[in-house]
Amino acid sequence: MAGQHPFRVDQVSALLEDILHHVPDVAALAQNSQLSPVITRLIAKRPEERYADTASVLTDFAEATGQQLPTETALTRESLLQAARFIGREAEMNQLSSALADTLKGKGSLWLVGGESGIGKSRLLDELRTLALVEGTLVLRGQSISEGGTPYLLWRDALRHLCLQTDLGEMEKSVLKALVPDIGTLLGNTIPNAPELDPQDAQNRLITVMNDVFARQNQPILVILEDLQWAGNESLTMLQRLGRQVGQQKLLIIASYRIDERPGLPQELPNAELLSLKRLPQDRIADLTASILGESVGRQSNLTDLLAHETEGNVFFMIEVLRALAEEVGQLDRIGMTTLPPQVFSGGMRNIVQRRLNRVPEWAQPLLEIAATIGRQVDPVILAAAQADIDLNSWLAICSDMLVLDFQDNQWRFSHDKLREGLLADLSPEHRRELHQKAALAIEQCYPNDPSRAAALAAHWGSADNPNKEAHYTALAGEQALRVGANHQAIQFLEHADSLAEQVGTTLVRHVEIRYLLSSAYVGIGNMEQAAKKLESTLKLGGFAIPQGQTQLVLQILVHSARQVWHRLVLDVFKRPQRPPRNAELLSLLSRAADVMVRVTYAFNDLPATFYYGFVNVNLAEEAGQAYRDLQARGYAMLINGMEVLHFHSVVRHYQRLMEKAINPDSEPYTHYWTQLTLGMTAAMRGEWAPSQENLISSSRWANEIGNARHWLEAQTFLESALLMSGNLAKGKTVCEEHYARAAHTQDMQSQGFALGNLACLLICEGDIEQTEIVLKQIDQLADRTPGHTPFTFTLGLFVQNLMRQGQPESAETYLRQFLSLPNLNAPIAFILTPVYSSVAESVLTLCELDPSQAHRVAAQKMLRAMRSCGRSFDCAKPFALHYDGWMAWLDNKPGRAVRLGEQAINAAHRLEMPYAEGLAHYHLGRHLPSEDHRRVEHLRQAESIFERLGAAYDLDKARQALSKPFVTGPKS
Repeated sequence: MAGQHPFRVDQVSALLEDILHHVPDVAALAQNSQLSPVITRLIAKRPEERYADTASVLTDFAEATGQQLPTETALTRESLLQAARFIGREAEMNQLSSALADTLKGKGSLWLVGGESGIGKSRLLDELRTLALVEGTLVLRGQSISEGGTPYLLWRDALRHLCLQTDLGEMEKSVLKALVPDIGTLLGNTIPNAPELDPQDAQNRLITVMNDVFARQNQPILVILEDLQWAGNESLTMLQRLGRQVGQQKLLIIASYRIDERPGLPQELPNAELLSLKRLPQDRIADLTASILGESVGRQSNLTDLLAHETEGNVFFMIEVLRALAEEVGQLDRIGMTTLPPQVFSGGMRNIVQRRLNRVPEWAQPLLEIAATIGRQVDPVILAAAQADIDLNSWLAICSDMLVLDFQDNQWRFSHDKLREGLLADLSPEHRRELHQKAALAIEQCYPNDPSRAAALAAHWGSADNPNKEAHYTALAGEQALRVGANHQAIQFLEHADSLAEQVGTTLVRHVEIRYLLSSAYVGIGNMEQAAKKLESTLKLGGFAIPQGQTQLVLQILVHSARQVWHRLVLDVFKRPQRPPRNAELLSLLSRAADVMVRVTYAFNDLPATFYYGFVNVNLAEEAGQAYRDLQARGYAMLINGMEVLHFHSVVRHYQRLMEKAINPDSEPYTHYWTQLTLGMTAAMRGEWAPSQENLISSSRWANEIGNARHWLEAQTFLESALLMSGNLAKGKTVCEEHYARAAHTQDMQSQGFALGNLACLLICEGDIEQTEIVLKQIDQLADRTPGHTPFTFTLGLFVQNLMRQGQPESAETYLRQFLSLPNLNAPIAFILTPVYSSVAESVLTLCELDPSQAHRVAAQKMLRAMRSCGRSFDCAKPFALHYDGWMAWLDNKPGRAVRLGEQAINAAHRLEMPYAEGLAHYHLGRHLPSEDHRRVEHLRQAESIFERLGAAYDLDKARQALSKPFVTGPKS
C-alpha cells in the first residue's frame, strides 16, 4: 500500500530489532489515509492497544471505507462455530502428538480415549488425523455400531484399504474374503473361499492374517477406531493382538469409547494407554466462546455461567446452545448484547438437538428417519431403494447443509450420534416397526444373499416384529460369525435362533444344525462344559438318548459297538449296496455333533465317553451314506486311535484300510490332516518312531495348506513327544523352539504351554536343571489349571521332577499331592503324558528311598498303578512301567522280581528304540545289584554310554557316581 517495507530489511538483526521495537510510520499511506487508524491498531506493539476481536476490526474497516458490514448468513455462522479453536484438550493432544512422533520412529502404541458422548473425542481424533496426514502418515478408520454389526466390522474399512497396497498370498486373500467380501472386485480376480475350519481355528487364522498384513506395512499408519463401547469380542481380540506388537511397528492405534457405557474397557485392553476426557471447566468454556464470539462477548460472565449451567461443560451441547442463541438474536456477535434467559429452552438439551433436526425440510424427514434407523453410517444405495421417488443428491445436500450429515473418508454419516438418537427418541412403537421393515426390505433388495448383511437384517426384522424372518437371519448371522471365528457373537445369535426355532416352526434338520453350530461356538471359546450340554441337547433333539451314569454308558457302548459290528457284516462281509437314506442330512449333522463330543470328552480325559461317542459318530456317518465319506474317514481315524489303546491291532488294521478307502483326491484337506495325525499318533503309541514322525510331519503340511495354525501346533506337540521318547533330543529342542515361536506369534497360550512342557521334558533329560526351572516358570503363567486337563497335568508333573532333582523334596511333595489327586489318573488318554508320568514315578520312588514312610509308600503305589495303566494303553510306556515296578521291587526287598522286571524294561526299551528309557533301566538295575555281581558294572557302563551319547548330563553324572559307590540294598531305615 505504501510501496516500501515498513521495517529495515538489509540485515536480519536490524529487521528483528524493528519488528520488536519500531512503530512503522503510517503516514506513508497517504492514498489510504482513512485506513491509517485501523492499521495503527492492528500493528500496535502493546496488546491492550490492539483490537480485541474480529468484529471490532470489521466494524472500523467498514466505517473507514464507507462499506456496509455483510449480514451474517447461516453458512458464515456455521463456519465460525465449526472452526472454533481447539480448546481444553491441549494436554491430551500433546500426549497423542508425542505418540505419533514415536510411531514415525518405529515405536507405535495403542491408546484408549474415553469420555461421555459429546465431550469432544471426535474433535480430538480429527486434530490428530490432520497432524498425521501432514506428517505423511496413512490414516485408516473404523467404527462399531450399536445394533446389527457384523463380526470384525470395526476393521473392515481398514483391511479393504490395506488389501489394495499389500502383496497378499492366495491363502491370505481367501481368508480375508470372509471379512472383505468384495476383495475379488478390489483385486480384479476371483478369490475362492478359504478351507472351512472349526470356529476357534477360523478365528486364529483370520486374526493371524490380519495381524501379518499390518506387520508388513512400511508406511507409518494411524488407525482411528470409534465407538469401541459397541465392539464385539472378536474385534477386541484383534485389537489385543495388535496392541501387543505395535511397539515394534510404525503403527499408532487410537480407539475412542463412551466411558459411561463400557467403563471396564481399559481392563479388557491392558496394553492400552488411557486418556479420559473430562467436561470443560468454566475458564475453558470462556476460552471456547471467546474463540467463536470474540473476547469482549465470549468472556461475559453471564454467557459463560449460562453455558456452564446448561451444558455442564459438554462441548457438543455448548456449540448447539450458541447456535440456538444466535438464531434467536439474528447473529453470533449480538448474543452478548441481549438479556440472556435463565435457561435456553424448556426441555433442555434434548430440545436443542431437536431444534437442529427441525431445520431439515419436511420432505427430507422420512428418509432421514430411515437412515437413523439403519445406523450412524449412511448407505446411499439402501436409501435410494427405501424411497425411490426422492432426489437422493438433493437430500444428501440439504442434510449436509443443515449439518445433520457429513461426508468423511468417502463415507456419509450422521455428523454426531446425538442427532441420530434425537431422531429416534420420540418415534411411536408402530412407526419404529414400520421404519425397521422399510430398512429391512431395502437391504434385502440391494444386497440379496449377502451373508454380511444377515446381522443387520436380523435386528431390523426383530424390531419389525417378524419372528419368521428374524429367526432366519439370526441363524444366518450366527453361521457367518462362526465362519470367521467370532465365537462370542455367534453364541449370541445362535442362542436367540435356538429360542426362536420352536416358536416359528423351524424344521428339525435346521434346528439340529443350529444347536450343533452353537456347541461348536462354545468349543471355540474353550467352554467345554457348556459345549457338552449343547451337544447332548443336539443329540437328544435328533432322537438320541444320552447315557446317565456309568452303567448306562457301558450298556450304550455295547449297543453301539454291536451296531458297528452289524455295519461291518452288512458293508464289508455281505457287501450289500447302501441306499441313500431320506434323513441323510440329519444323520450327518448328528455325526458331526458326536465327532465334537469325542473331542470334548477327550479333553476331559474321559476314556469311556470318548469310546461311546466315537462309535456313535462312525455309525451315524456310515448310515448317512456314501456322500459323507469325509465324515466316515475321520470317524474311522478316531476308532483307530481308541482301538490302539485297547491293543486290538487286527481291528486297527481293518479300520485303517476302511479309512484309506474312504479318502480320495477330492477329500477335504482337514480330513487329510486328521487322518495323518491319527496315523502318526497310533504309530507313536506302538513305538514305531519313523512312520510316526513321517505321518506327523505330513499332518503339519496339511495344516499349513489350509492355514490352520492351531492344527499345525497340535501336530508339533505329538512330534516333539515322539522325538523325545525316541531319543532325538537335539531335533526335539529345535522343533519345540519353532513350535513356541509360532504359538507366541498367534498368541495361542495352550500351545505355548505344550511347547514349553515338551521343552522342559527334553531339558530334564539333558540334565539342565536351571534352564528347566526358567521354562517351568513360564509354563506356570500359561497353564490351564483345570484338573484333569492335559496342560495342567503336564505342569504339575514337571514341577515335581525338577524340584526333586534340585534337592527340594518338601516343595516337590506339594505338587505331588495335587498330581495324585487328578481325576482319571489311572486312565491316561494321550501318549504324550508318558514322559510326565515317568517323571512323577521317578520322583515318588526317590522320596521312598529318602524316607520310606507309609505315606510315601502309598503315594508310590498309587503312581505305579497309574504308570501301569499308561503301559497297558501305550506300548511306548511299557519300558517305563516295567522299570518303575522293578525299582519298587528293590525297595520291597524282592531282588529276583526286581532283576526280572529291570531286564524286561531294558529289552522293551531296546526293541522300541527308546534309548533314554533303556539308559534309565540299565542305571537303576545296575546301582541296585551287589558290587560282586559282574552285571552291576555292565549295566552301569551301558547306562553311562547311553547317557553320554544322548547328552543327558544329570543322569550321566548319577551313573558315574554309582560306578564309584557301593550298591543300594533298599530304602534307608
